[in-house]
Amino acid sequence: EAAKIADIQDEDLRLSYENVSREFAVLAAGAGADAESIDIIHQQLLQLSLYSILSFITFSNTPEYEEYFLQKLFGMPPSSLDQTLLSLGRPNGGVEEVSTQCEILAALILPPEELNEAELRLALNQTFSGILNMYKCGDIDTFTIAQEMNFEQSMAGSEFMISLLDTRNEQMAAGIDEIL
Repeated sequence: EAAKIADIQDEDLRLSYENVSREFAVLAAGAGADAESIDIIHQQLLQLSLYSILSFITFSNTPEYEEYFLQKLFGMPPSSLDQTLLSLGRPNGGVEEVSTQCEILAALILPPEELNEAELRLALNQTFSGILNMYKCGDIDTFTIAQEMNFEQSMAGSEFMISLLDTRNEQMAAGIDEIL
């Protein structure tokens, strides 16, 4: 079972996350929505995994990703590699196997007992603006160092990274080669 906001033990921190999810509910309900509609959406957001809420927070804190954030919030998926290739007229058929996607999603499930409150506090203000600015300004050296540090501090070598970078990329490369 994936961790949810209700699994955050620190009451103040949990209330902070509940308030952020309520702000998302107000945004999703739209201008002029009644309190009952907002509450229904808020209750649905509270049932999402904490990983999903953290993604919403990071994208909502990044002005450069506003459109993408709204797409995620309203359930409109961004373009995928498969969709792009299909639009270019390639033969039908995926470049990934469903089992690979399932393995990646399973690795993203954070059990409640693994919640780190210090990291959750930092995540409330997480944004991509800094690294986007480095990239747009051509500061590739600093961008690369930041990404390497991020990678080393994250799940490098974990089951998730092996699934994401090794297994998935090998299968996708084989699928692309077969299509070409």
